[in-house]
Amino acid sequence: MSGLRGRSALWLVLAILPILAVLVAALAAGTDQLNDVRPVFIGAAAIAMVVLAVGWAALYAPFFARLAQVVDAADQLAAGGAPARLDDHVPDEVGRMARSIDRLGAERDNDRRSTGEISERMRHQESHDPLTGLMNRPSLAGELEQQLRADDGRSVSTLFVDLDDFRLVNELFGHRVGDEVLVATANRLRRLLGDDMTIGRWSADEFLVILVNAEVATVQSLATRVRALFDEPINTTAGPHPMACSVGTATAIAGSGTLDELLHDADVTVQTEKADHRRARSINPDTARLVELALSENRLEVFYQPIVALNSATETRMVGAEAFVRLRADDNSLRVPSDFLGEIMTSRYAREIDQRMTTLVLRDLAEWQTSQLVGTDFFVSLNMSPASLRDDELGRSLVDLCSEHGVPPQRIVLDVSEEAGELDQIIAAELRQSGFRLSIDDLGLKRSNFDRLFSIGAEFAKLHRRWLDDDVMLDALVNICQRKGLHVVAEGVETMEQLDLLFSRGVRLCQGYVISRPIAAAEFLTLLGSGRSQAAAT
Repeated sequence: MSGLRGRSALWLVLAILPILAVLVAALAAGTDQLNDVRPVFIGAAAIAMVVLAVGWAALYAPFFARLAQVVDAADQLAAGGAPARLDDHVPDEVGRMARSIDRLGAERDNDRRSTGEISERMRHQESHDPLTGLMNRPSLAGELEQQLRADDGRSVSTLFVDLDDFRLVNELFGHRVGDEVLVATANRLRRLLGDDMTIGRWSADEFLVILVNAEVATVQSLATRVRALFDEPINTTAGPHPMACSVGTATAIAGSGTLDELLHDADVTVQTEKADHRRARSINPDTARLVELALSENRLEVFYQPIVALNSATETRMVGAEAFVRLRADDNSLRVPSDFLGEIMTSRYAREIDQRMTTLVLRDLAEWQTSQLVGTDFFVSLNMSPASLRDDELGRSLVDLCSEHGVPPQRIVLDVSEEAGELDQIIAAELRQSGFRLSIDDLGLKRSNFDRLFSIGAEFAKLHRRWLDDDVMLDALVNICQRKGLHVVAEGVETMEQLDLLFSRGVRLCQGYVISRPIAAAEFLTLLGSGRSQAAAT
């Protein structure tokens, strides 16, 4: 570039020299003949020099400046640098070269950004699980090892989260639904733990959380909150899917523990919890498959058994019903779950079944109300699982369902089963305040019934059938309930003799095969439509 500028300057000098020579000659000439034309020569020479100078300043200098910028940008581009934008829009050769340089620079910038994004994506893929986006196992192991090598006395804790019975999801619904469950689990963990903790997917159905300098109480509290993440079913394309997890915890001091020891301790605790869950649920694969399909394909049905008031030993009036769940199997046969209902109601499916059953019952009640088939005092007794009865949101969710179907909460009596343990008094009070009524199920079957009978404010007590043929115990139990102002409902009444005995002891509500077996909703609707008090069978 300097050579071109130098040659241009030399050309300018050479162009000026003849003009200067003419000017000097005109000034030096002394003849009288030139006196008249000397001013003309001098003026012409001065104008020529001004034109050359102005032309250089106005045309050549900017041209060379633009050209110098293009050359510098081209040199930067050739050296691998990122040249500044020239933005030269003059429609000449230099302008076209400038625009070409700008275009090449922009393409290089885009290439570099793309290359950087690809590199960053590759680094992310190397350290993260492609399905959930969480850290993968090698990255988690590396992070744990780094924390344990710190040798500064910090505590390093882990939460080992293992999805219970995840294999059944893949077997029953396929791996696509299984992937949806894993992604939803990862999202729930992210929302709970935030960005302050390291979360990763350790294996197919296992997740790992790393906590540094966390108190033991904090670790245990967090484990409880992780378990609670699965209180609500996970929504999948195959429908809502109940899930549960086991959480193992372990803590080591940096500098004094190894990765293998920490992971071993966490695995031991999670396996212990899984074993406890299996014993608690004790649900076999066939039952699990039946329930899974019943939930996913809406095969739950409600059967109703009338609850009657005894006007006499032979005359009854229907005042309510108890709802029972039934499952429709693959072959369309009806499964009566009396042989495995206990294991279902303590399983991860319990809350979903409770919600489905409640919705079906409220739908039926709404229809019976609209058709004026039931009186204002008619109620339906619902068995609730331990998981539902321990949910402090139970009252609010039931109120919402009742409002949605237009059914007064007073029509619902919640049976507190023996398996529910001690019903929290605050939850019981909220349920009563919302208008729901409570009933103690299987009165007298176990001692703990009496422990919670008078603390939860129950209105009904269902007398277990075992005492119907024991005059002494029957008298004692009925006397206790009557003194406490409870309505006694005798369950499992099967003979006219039992009806006579109950009536003589002051029991006015009963249910059992002597009245009616549990029947399908359609049959029960027909029974209501008859409009007659139902006489006891003989």
